[in-house]
Amino acid sequence: MLEGDLADRFGVSRGPVREALRELARSGLVVGLPNRGMFVCTPSDADLEEIFVLREALENAALRLAITRLLPEDADRLSGILRGMEAARERGDSAARKALDLRFHREIFVIAGSARLLRSHDDLVAEMDLATTNTKPNWNDDIYPPEALHSNILDALLAGDEDKVAAAVQAHYAWTDDRLFGTSEEDAPGGSVGASSARSRTRVRMSQMTG
Repeated sequence: MLEGDLADRFGVSRGPVREALRELARSGLVVGLPNRGMFVCTPSDADLEEIFVLREALENAALRLAITRLLPEDADRLSGILRGMEAARERGDSAARKALDLRFHREIFVIAGSARLLRSHDDLVAEMDLATTNTKPNWNDDIYPPEALHSNILDALLAGDEDKVAAAVQAHYAWTDDRLFGTSEEDAPGGSVGASSARSRTRVRMSQMTG
């Protein structure tokens, strides 16, 4: 993608195009090569794993802040999102369920009240969407954690219990980890062996990155 070409195509000056490309580059969605222009990134499996681990770490941080700032109206909003997710699942609307799933997690960052955490979350969500599209072409948008796993996060948040929050987040991300990087409990030979190894691998990656 060349600045001049994009400006001509959309009938705008180069300034807004340049700024938009810089924002995309900052989010990790495009990369600039000297004298060649900007190119859409093609994330690898390793990129996806790193993004996944970072999202879990950021969500834990956001929830610790949210515990101290949660208001009754925040809890009502999160509960409403969960009800919407259940309704979307019942009517088979995978697109709405995906959107509400993402909204639930983003709302936690909004409640946390940290602009930097929210911005980092939004960047990672965009990168993860690109990474799953590139590395998991058969990934089904309807394969999202059950509402119960989200309810557990909300219940722990309402209880103000950091240990329960951490356990609920780990269970949520372990469920997705099994399906992205390992074998689900239902499909794993011998029951939970595949799921357990996937969770262990995530914990190892987490300790390596944060230790």
